[in-house]
Amino acid sequence: MAYLAVSDFNGNYRKAHLYLNPTKLFSPIDYSRFIRRINELHTAVETVFGYLSRLFVSIHPSQIYAIDSFPVELCQLQRESQCQLMRHMDLKGYNASKKRYFYGFKVHMIATTHKEPVSCYISFGKVSDVKVAYKLIPRLPPNATGIGDKGYVSSKLEALAHQTIFT
Repeated sequence: MAYLAVSDFNGNYRKAHLYLNPTKLFSPIDYSRFIRRINELHTAVETVFGYLSRLFVSIHPSQIYAIDSFPVELCQLQRESQCQLMRHMDLKGYNASKKRYFYGFKVHMIATTHKEPVSCYISFGKVSDVKVAYKLIPRLPPNATGIGDKGYVSSKLEALAHQTIFT
């Protein structure tokens, strides 16, 4: 049902629930129970992502990794006050590459040179890349080099990177 919501109903779980419940493909459940089950899936998704990232590193052992982030908008900035999904002051962030503000989350990733994800972190839109890099750099394999854009420039971060690489 969750997959159908994302693939066919533009992420609208309520519409997918209303569509599938009368079909009797499975025993019907309340919408609130359905949402609670989806919320419980995050540990399973994190576990699968961990296995896949270790698999990608073992298949394509690389010494160079790309570190970057991209925004995931919940709604347009003009409609921030009307957003029904989530309301939080820290969701308002700035996308430097597009030179514009957005309302949503940031996905920070480390990927191999073969474009395979190794590590992922999701933060509020307001959180800077440098703050998240403190969590991502220690996840790099030993003796690896991480390459990021100017959002990751910081003297303290450089010291951490040298300490991680050379210890």
